[in-house]
Amino acid sequence: MNIRKFTYIDPTITDCIEDVTNLSLWITYVQNDDGNCIIKKVVSSSPDQEYYSIERAVDNINKMAIDSSNLYLAYQHATIFAERILITNPLTNYTSVTFPSGVIESPISCTIQGSNIWFLTPGLSGNYAKLIRYNTSMVYQQTVSLNNVGFEV
Repeated sequence: MNIRKFTYIDPTITDCIEDVTNLSLWITYVQNDDGNCIIKKVVSSSPDQEYYSIERAVDNINKMAIDSSNLYLAYQHATIFAERILITNPLTNYTSVTFPSGVIESPISCTIQGSNIWFLTPGLSGNYAKLIRYNTSMVYQQTVSLNNVGFEV
């Protein structure tokens, strides 16, 4: 077994997720000097080899989730809530969604459950934490309010 060391100094990584099907890693980075966050797909055994580098004009990428076809991203942004990116064609095949009605906080996490993707908002400053469900086509399904004022997730 050959062990290789990779040192990441700058920019800071915000999330990383393994694509087991395609033997790759998706890595997200903090906002750069141009005000964009970077999403990279790299070779899992050699992260210095890039497949794709994608820029998004968002404040932060809080979390990623992945299934066999798509990458889902939870964004920190004033208008863009989340995005789905097709793994096999990420440069041109993506769907972003704005905040659903009644939701004012950006999602801090996301997870896939069957044919649904769930996003979690934190419930800060007197708001209720919420679970927001979309189907995997990014069509809004429902919002579940976690009704405990002051209970931060």
